[in-house]
Amino acid sequence: MPKRHGVRGSQGSLVARIEELVLASSGADAFELVFALVAARLASATSRGKRPGLDRTLRDAAKRWPGLEVSVASAQGVPSATLDAVSALLDRASLEGDAEALDAVFEHLVTRVGKGAKGQFFTPRHVVDWMVRAMALRRGERVVDPACGSGAFLVHARAAANVETWGVDLDARAVRVARLLAIASGADPARIVRGDSLRREGGVPAADVIVTNPPFAGDVAYPGYEVARAGRRVERDALFVERCLELLRPGGRLGIVLPHNKAASGASAGLRRWLVEHARVHAVVSLPRETFLPHTSQKAVVIFATKRVTPTAFARIDPREETRLAASARAGKDAAGEPVHKSGSRAAGWRAVDHDLAELPLPFAADSRRGEGMHVVRTLAEMGPTIAMAPERHLAMRLVGQAGERGVALSSLVELRNERAVGPDLERAIVLDTTHARDGLLDVRAASRAGAPPASAKKRVRPGDLLVSRLRPYLRQIAFVHPAACDAARPLACSTEFYVLSPRGDGESLAFLLPWLLGAPVQTVLAAAQEGGHHPRVPRELLLSMRVEETRVRSRKRVSAEVERALARTIDAQRRFSYLIEE
Repeated sequence: MPKRHGVRGSQGSLVARIEELVLASSGADAFELVFALVAARLASATSRGKRPGLDRTLRDAAKRWPGLEVSVASAQGVPSATLDAVSALLDRASLEGDAEALDAVFEHLVTRVGKGAKGQFFTPRHVVDWMVRAMALRRGERVVDPACGSGAFLVHARAAANVETWGVDLDARAVRVARLLAIASGADPARIVRGDSLRREGGVPAADVIVTNPPFAGDVAYPGYEVARAGRRVERDALFVERCLELLRPGGRLGIVLPHNKAASGASAGLRRWLVEHARVHAVVSLPRETFLPHTSQKAVVIFATKRVTPTAFARIDPREETRLAASARAGKDAAGEPVHKSGSRAAGWRAVDHDLAELPLPFAADSRRGEGMHVVRTLAEMGPTIAMAPERHLAMRLVGQAGERGVALSSLVELRNERAVGPDLERAIVLDTTHARDGLLDVRAASRAGAPPASAKKRVRPGDLLVSRLRPYLRQIAFVHPAACDAARPLACSTEFYVLSPRGDGESLAFLLPWLLGAPVQTVLAAAQEGGHHPRVPRELLLSMRVEETRVRSRKRVSAEVERALARTIDAQRRFSYLIEE
């Protein structure tokens, strides 16, 4: 088999091969064909996709389980050789009696485009398993997923304990898959309902446990939600937070995947306030950016909480109430979204994935205190007025030291200046973007070659300022604005993606901070502190709270003079080299 047609071992590559076979031989719908073959297997273990008796078995399955909407015609026109090949590939997926294996196959068959457009992304099964185990399910509990998709959380819940499961989803194909998986694991498919949970459809009874990954995308308008008054934008995932707590019994447990900005951004502070008034937040775990690849690079967090018996005004909640904050470092996937397996593992599928979730605390489990080195504990008071729950922020603050430790807060040495460049100054300014600052130096000559005047807001830059990129600072996009780098005829301006730091005292130089900011300890903190979705940024509060060693502060005049002399020599050498190139 040519390399491009090979099956590399993941369910994704196996499904891609099935689709290729079906399209090449018949043009049939690969999803409907595989769905029908699996339904036939469940209806009759002897069918296995062979042509004799297949149509009859499909009719039996359609009659026995009308909610599956099995297409009897799906295999018509498909050559027998293709049916045999597809069946062999399904055998390779080890489907017999394994609802989890079925789930992994259908994860890839419900198309990326169809799901991604609605902000729905399948949760990797090692994440599903970890979340379900974290819920510490007990026999007889009712587990609900109000955005169940293909039912992965419900499959794992049934495998973990003898529980009653209910699911609701708006996507027709996903609901059919969830019903098929319910049948495969001996559950009632009638408890998988097609409906819009946000419109309170589905008739789902009160839940003891909700574990879910709701769709993220889109501003929406649904009546009757309190969180709609808690922020400037009302996004679908925020409404799902409230809907989940509606469905939970008092004292019920919630595990929910949300976009990272819901835990970190100022815009979502109102939602977080509403959440802590209605639920006790036990833990927030940040997932790596690769977690949902290849569907999306959206960064997400998992929030574990318990519904309060009675909603409590924020001012009346004990400020000492604690939340564990942790960050996973190994996603179990590479940059292409392919699974990364543990070296030497004999496990198969998602069980062989190399991730670190097992090392993190399980908030509801008996061993919830394990992984002590992987997280920090913060009280509501310590999270500040915006109730910032971003694990990276608090973990990074632990790295730079607590307020009582020796050192001078950066905020006492610098002022954060947001002076805007306007009018004629902006029109003739040399505008620096984050690519023009690197390893302490500015590339003013490259910035000066920009032709068109800036089309967006810019900040004013003055000699002696220190520029720190708030966007991906691990790229070392930090520079001191040395007077020798400035053009006397043209002012400097910079992108709003820079923090512009100026000295608090007259005549003071910030050049001594340059080696500190570029040193490994601070770079490690800045890399760990990134928050947000597709464009991770370091929060201003964390940067200003970092502490500079007292010895460094005491020697700042001497160090600043040395740094400025070194920068002057480097700038002069760069200018001479540029002249040689231009000659």
